[in-house]
Amino acid sequence: MRIDTATLEGTNNYSVNITPVYLQPGNNVITVTFAFHVSAGGTQRIRLVLENGSTVYVLLTSSQS
Repeated sequence: MRIDTATLEGTNNYSVNITPVYLQPGNNVITVTFAFHVSAGGTQRIRLVLENGSTVYVLLTSSQS
């Protein structure tokens, strides 16, 4: 299933890159890049909208790049 968009929950800030863009059945590891710094700490979620219109929320693990 293709990921159409990714936003940080509670904002209108869309990602600039999603890798990979397809989810497979089971567990997935994806990288979502935003044009702004996402601070570490606390619980943050990313809202993924899939090609069929469904929404999936995932927990954010931030990393330095």
